[in-house]
Amino acid sequence: MDEVARVTPPPELVEQAWAAEELLLRSDTRHDVNALNWLLADDFHEIGQSGRHWTRSEVVAALTESEDTDDGMIVIKERQANHLADGAVLLTYWLEFDESTSRRSSIWTRRDGELTLLFHQGTPATG
Repeated sequence: MDEVARVTPPPELVEQAWAAEELLLRSDTRHDVNALNWLLADDFHEIGQSGRHWTRSEVVAALTESEDTDDGMIVIKERQANHLADGAVLLTYWLEFDESTSRRSSIWTRRDGELTLLFHQGTPATG
């Protein structure tokens, strides 16, 4: 079987994607409609920790209506970035946030020069 060459994503794309990902974990960003509309792609969708499918408008509404204003302690471990295509990167990581742990994956894409989140999934984890 032939080995597939692994392509390393451009460092600047990875750096920008991680910065945007971390921005979405901040309560001030999560309560800012304009910031969310800027960061989330028009066709964004999420599979939440409960297994529920969320659209962009549902996520924006839920986050901006949330009463949670405490960032608490956020720990990101096991960071990985994989190149998917030109201008697209998959981020995966272990998150300790808001007294819970989860495995997260996000697909960030550059469209019309702007980096936006196309897809996100959070899976509950233990340990």
